[in-house]
Amino acid sequence: PGAEEDGGLSDDDSDSDEGPEERPLMEGVTDRAVEALRTLARDGRLSREHKRRLLTSIVEHHKAGGPASAVEIAYELLVMRFL
Repeated sequence: PGAEEDGGLSDDDSDSDEGPEERPLMEGVTDRAVEALRTLARDGRLSREHKRRLLTSIVEHHKAGGPASAVEIAYELLVMRFL
């Protein structure tokens, strides 16, 4: 199927040389991803250990100067677009 038929997602994204961690994030993704992790943990749907690991991933990625962590990219692609 073409890009329009599959919602713009395809296995072959030859139009872009950017990897998933090289593209800019939508505004507010980091704050909203962190808040979602806190909410999930508070509601008992995410263990304290998993919350710690995911938050650590975000913090370490930003300390290293990276534009986006895998957690933020996942939040943007799977959650934020539908809010």
